[in-house]
Amino acid sequence: MFKNLRLKQSILLGYTIPLLLAIVAFSVVYICAQSVARNEVMVDKSYQNMIEILQLEYDISSMSRSTRGYLLQQDNNFIKLVELNEKHYRKLSQQLVGRIDDRVQKERLQKILNLVDKSVETNHQMISLVDEGNKDEAVIRFASDGGLNLSLQIDDLITEYQSHEKASLQRSKSEIKRATSLLITSIFAGVLLTVVLALAIGSWVASRISSSITEAANTASSTSAEIAATVVQHERTASQQSAMVAETASTMEELAVSSRQTTEQATSASELAGKGTMLTEDGRVAVRKAMAAMDELSTKVTAVAEQILELGEQTGQIGSIAELVKDLAVQINMLALNAAVEAVRAGEHGKGFAVVATEVRKLAAESKKSVEQVSGIVSAIQKATDTTIMRTEEGTKSIENVSTIVQTVEELFETLSETSDLINNSSQQVLLNLKQQSVAFGQVLEASNSIKDGANETAAGISQTKVGILSLNETTDKLKQML
Repeated sequence: MFKNLRLKQSILLGYTIPLLLAIVAFSVVYICAQSVARNEVMVDKSYQNMIEILQLEYDISSMSRSTRGYLLQQDNNFIKLVELNEKHYRKLSQQLVGRIDDRVQKERLQKILNLVDKSVETNHQMISLVDEGNKDEAVIRFASDGGLNLSLQIDDLITEYQSHEKASLQRSKSEIKRATSLLITSIFAGVLLTVVLALAIGSWVASRISSSITEAANTASSTSAEIAATVVQHERTASQQSAMVAETASTMEELAVSSRQTTEQATSASELAGKGTMLTEDGRVAVRKAMAAMDELSTKVTAVAEQILELGEQTGQIGSIAELVKDLAVQINMLALNAAVEAVRAGEHGKGFAVVATEVRKLAAESKKSVEQVSGIVSAIQKATDTTIMRTEEGTKSIENVSTIVQTVEELFETLSETSDLINNSSQQVLLNLKQQSVAFGQVLEASNSIKDGANETAAGISQTKVGILSLNETTDKLKQML
């Protein structure tokens, strides 16, 4: 697996293993140091607990001695000592209860405090008896077994508490000693293993580097010989490419001239296409005006047809009225005839009425003739009206046909306009493409000249490469001798 590693990976591996070992050693040292620090805290706490329990024991003894002194001498200074010791006892007991973490020790301390509270209460009772003048009873109570038993029980519990603290202190010291020993051993072992591994891995990495460089030098030596032969061939090829590039540059220059001529022709075609588009647009405008005029004419013809129809209706009404007048004339003629008959019967008295009836009959006959003439005129007017309506309808149809033709012409103009636009756009696109081609031909010509110069430079570079390869062969030989 390690044979397939690259040189950089081998070097990184050579640094990684000692580094990992150092990290492991540091972790062990850190764990041991934490253990030492933790046990030192426990030792300090145990010492503090033992000191405070001794102070607590002293306060309890001092309270008992001060109580006995007050029983014997009734001196108030003993009362002050009792109060002072009790106050100090209360403060120490609170500190101990808050500091102790061990459940057994905390229960044992609570028992001690309970017994001390009973003893303090007994002392207060004895002091109260003395203050009340019952000194003998106080002495008897003090001499009884109750007070002595409390003191013995307190001493036993304090002794057990101290023994437990001493054992815990001894364990902590042993743990500190063990952790310190392991710490020192880890440091020395880590340093020793790191040095040994660093030397071993350094030797292995150096061996791999040496073999890799030797192999690379051999490969470089054989490769440089092959490159030298290839360089000679490339030198000949570069000379040929330089001649070909010169011919290509000449051809591209001719293409550039042809492209410029084509561009000028495309410009002319584009201008003509633009003019055609403008003329087509003018034709579309004229067709739209013609269509508008035809629409207006169609509207007027329709209005004339409607008026003619209305005139025909009114002429028909005149004919109806003429017929009515004709009927009235016939009736009047009949009445005049009857009046003449009656006038004849009347004799001399009816002569004047007969003359009137005759005149009425003449007037009725003339009215009938006039009505018949009017009827003939009305009939002629109706025939002319019908003919005019037919001609109007034909004119309307002709206008519609012309409108259809004009619309078709407009569509043709629109198609022609779109075609002209397409031709114009195509001409513009062709012109743009030709301009781009002209620019591209110029760029290709410049590139050809650059390639020509590059080919010459490449030929010179190949010659320099040949010299460099010879120098590389000499360097490879020196590297082999060094290894």
